[in-house]
Amino acid sequence: MRGMINSEQYSVRPIRMGALFFLRGFATCKAEFIFAQDQLRPLDYIAITDINRYQQFIAAPELVPGGAAFYRALVDGELGFDLVQRFRHYPSLGSIAFKDDGSEPTFVGFDHPTVMIFKKKDDAAYQKGMANLQKQSLTNPHCVDSLLETACSALQTGDLDQSLLAGRRAIAQFPQSKIAYLIASEIHKQRGEEAGELSRSYWTAVARSLSSHWLLWGSGQSLLGLGLTDLSLSVLEKGTRQIVPDKAVEAANLYIVLASHLYNRQEKKEAAKVLLFSTQIHPLPMAYNFLANIALQREDYKQAAGYFEQSLQLADKQADVHATIGKITARFLNDQPKALYHFQRALELDPKLEADLSRWINAIK
Repeated sequence: MRGMINSEQYSVRPIRMGALFFLRGFATCKAEFIFAQDQLRPLDYIAITDINRYQQFIAAPELVPGGAAFYRALVDGELGFDLVQRFRHYPSLGSIAFKDDGSEPTFVGFDHPTVMIFKKKDDAAYQKGMANLQKQSLTNPHCVDSLLETACSALQTGDLDQSLLAGRRAIAQFPQSKIAYLIASEIHKQRGEEAGELSRSYWTAVARSLSSHWLLWGSGQSLLGLGLTDLSLSVLEKGTRQIVPDKAVEAANLYIVLASHLYNRQEKKEAAKVLLFSTQIHPLPMAYNFLANIALQREDYKQAAGYFEQSLQLADKQADVHATIGKITARFLNDQPKALYHFQRALELDPKLEADLSRWINAIK
């Protein structure tokens, strides 16, 4: 399908909804909806096939309830996207077309699926649609969210008996939910009780998975949504040692996504911790630049410059980063030779910065 889209006119991005299969048992429906929201936010159009993934998800809502609810809402026009075109090609022999609707899904799904094109109405309709979808996480019978919300709310108010009761109900009704086991272990821990078996059930499943990075993202996002930030940070820190080596870059990026959510909630200290976890998994320039900007907001200029320099060690051709280090070192760290070097390097990489940097360079000279 990608080959049918004019790449000169449109920027094509994959919708990675298949990742929701990995999240089964490790994420709340609300976390799955947040994942979908992150995928859709920059899009003006969506192109999907009816079999892969739409019908796959809605055929088994108990397996991936968030994904099923998302696709149903999208196709029903409830997410701020309108269906503007539907394409269906049937196999034919001469003038005879063979109507294969209802055939075995793998056949019609990969050889000649139905393609649906959706167009975003506007951002307001999209935001309203996603907000309504997130509310469904508490009423969807296939979602564990309602019970976990009750358990975590009671835990935060100190009602440990009510919290434990709701946690046990969550495990009983959703035995496949490993996130419920993890939360139950935290409840027992705060009650001063042994909960090793519950915790092991969660971590054993993570250790056995080749997609442990997705499980950790789902757990981290779910715990943040449930108000258990400290537990989320604990899980993410321990999770840095559970990443499959060839998934390290993807895992580091997922941690950066979680840090962004914390940052947007004004939890900048916690965001910085998750960014550092990300660099432990695999150092990326984006993480260090993010850390540097958080340090700048604290007016910790020495640390900010240090993080920017670590970013440049990984990717030196960042003109804007060189320019920023130059300004920091010139204005706050009184290191004019270093500032001049970074200004000159920035201009080498992007001569268009001269209008901005010339006065800084002249002041040094």
